Amino acid sequence: MSQALELELPNKAATTRLASELAPLLAEGDLLLLDGTLGAGKTFFARALAKSLGVPPDVRVTSRSEERRVG
Repeated sequence: MSQALELELPNKAATTRLASELAPLLAEGDLLLLDGTLGAGKTFFARALAKSLGVPPDVRVTSRSEERRVG
């Protein structure tokens, strides 16, 4: 099943709240695609979601733009 949902979140607290509410609804194999301009908060959301899913804090969550700057 493919569904699109577009959200504009006003701040980091709202982004973190969405991640924590979404995490228990996800199942193994689910795929989320995040789209937005540079600085829109995609990586922040991915990190908040990873934390909500119990990903260990030593696992790095990076963005393509971060990888380009480092690499």
